[in-house]
Amino acid sequence: MKAKAPWIDRHLFRFHSGPVVAGPGMQTSLPDLFEAISPVRPEGEDEVRQIWIRAERGTLKDYGDFEESEEEWRYEYPDPTKWYHLATSKYTDQRFFFIDHKLVLHYTPDPEEKHYQNADNRLITFLSWLCDEIPKEITRIRKDPPAYNRFLGKHLPCEKRTGKILRSTFWEVVDDETVRPDKELPPDLVDDLEKFLEQKTEYDIVQGIPEISASGFLRFCEICYQANDYFRKEPILLSPMEQYRRMADMRHGGLTEIEHDSPEAFREWYHSGQKAGAHPWEICRGGNSTHISLMLSAREKDWVLSLAGSNIVRVVETVRMATALYRHGIPFHLRDGKEILDMVRGRDFIGIVPDHITPRYCHSLFPREDRIIDFMNLPFIFRNQIIHHGSWYPPDAVHVE
Repeated sequence: MKAKAPWIDRHLFRFHSGPVVAGPGMQTSLPDLFEAISPVRPEGEDEVRQIWIRAERGTLKDYGDFEESEEEWRYEYPDPTKWYHLATSKYTDQRFFFIDHKLVLHYTPDPEEKHYQNADNRLITFLSWLCDEIPKEITRIRKDPPAYNRFLGKHLPCEKRTGKILRSTFWEVVDDETVRPDKELPPDLVDDLEKFLEQKTEYDIVQGIPEISASGFLRFCEICYQANDYFRKEPILLSPMEQYRRMADMRHGGLTEIEHDSPEAFREWYHSGQKAGAHPWEICRGGNSTHISLMLSAREKDWVLSLAGSNIVRVVETVRMATALYRHGIPFHLRDGKEILDMVRGRDFIGIVPDHITPRYCHSLFPREDRIIDFMNLPFIFRNQIIHHGSWYPPDAVHVE
């Protein structure tokens, strides 16, 4: 059977709520996917085997019979061919089968049948089709492995690949349809950021602060808040503590309750363990990757002040804070400082990650020397322009034994 992509996707929809769990009895009635894919060379302790298969998009009739569905069909299937990533792995006596990095089948010898699902005809039909297709692909690989992997590198859709695009080029493509720190920040501010980074500001060697109290820390916070004019509409002047309460995460771990002007009280609080699990340094609350932190760390004889907030949606605020601290003569370390400077000047690369990956914390997917800290999926709008202007890393080669 020559299956079309919409038929495959309709079968995959059944796994949205979770994988099929197959016990010993059910396994005898299912096609053996693990045997079909076994010629692929395994990787790692979990014996991961990976392979790609393809299916044609087909016609509008393959997609559905609705009059209004042609636009949807072309949106869901922009290319004539759709690619699917298949993988298996094992852990002890458990075996797992993934399609497009989503677990769809779990084989287990566990005798507790209450977790099992029935092997209905639709499931058997779909898995039988996979068992027919996988050996065909393995035959293509065996015929000429280098040629196959070159074909993979040339034809695998960019939605399934890792790439990068120079930010200034990305700006030229999308114009104002994205965050533009270059348009929001005045040149003198960015120049001052560059001057600051020319100094020795690395964490290990940055000048320390001899003594600090809660009120001293809140004064640093106030400088950062004022740099962004957060309270310009307030009818009265707010104290540093009131500003902190308005903006911070407020899981302060007791920071706001200690004696404000006492360095001894601050040091005792810092080493007491009260802040464990708290977020006293999150001075501008946000999500896991979208908050801004101003942190104090104790060294043997002094304190190091660190500012962090490199997410593209907060980087303008972070730059304003950094230059304000610099202009006030306050020594501090700016985390990812050079990357932030390149980001606001448009000199860094945006990492493009495959469509199954959420574009956060993806640093490990890119070479360290590329210094990529901002990530995105390939968007539908501007897709072809970004593909054209982007650079694409080669996909992992597939090998068979």
